[in-house]
Amino acid sequence: MAICALDKEGIDQIIKEIKLKGVDAIGVICDVMNLEDTDKVMKTILDAWGTIHILVNNVGGGGRWGSPVVEETKEEVWLEVYNKNALAAVRFTMKSIPLMKKQKWGRVVTIASIHGAEGGGRPWFTMAKSAEISLMKTLAMNPDLTKEGITFNSV
Repeated sequence: MAICALDKEGIDQIIKEIKLKGVDAIGVICDVMNLEDTDKVMKTILDAWGTIHILVNNVGGGGRWGSPVVEETKEEVWLEVYNKNALAAVRFTMKSIPLMKKQKWGRVVTIASIHGAEGGGRPWFTMAKSAEISLMKTLAMNPDLTKEGITFNSV
C-alpha cells in the first residue's frame, strides 16, 4: 500500500500502523497541486511494485475557503480548490490507467462529497467535487476502459 500527503509525521505514523498489520507500505510526501510531486509518487510506487491495482483519490480541501459572499471570492480560490480536488484526481487517474490497462484490471475510487452530487456548500468546492463525480461516471461509461477490467467509482 502506498500513501501520499503533505505531513511527513502523519505519513510515518500511518505507515507504521499499516506495517503492524503485516502489510507492505510506503509513504511519499506530496503536494498534489505540484505536477512534479505527483510524478514522484508514481515513480516511487512503480519502483516498488511495478504497477497499481487500486487507486483511491482522497484529496480534499477548500470547502471553507473564500467568502460566504460568493461574488467577493477571488478567482484564485476557485482555481486552487479545483486544482487541489478535481485536477489531482485527474493526474493520478490518468497516470494509473495505462498500468491498469496493461494488467487488464484496476479500480479507481474517488472520494467526492455529497455537495458535489446534491449542491450546497461553497460553490467552488461543490464545482470541484462535482467534476470528480462526473469524471468517474464518464470513465465508467467508456467501453475502451471497461473492457480492460477497470472500474471507476465515486464515494
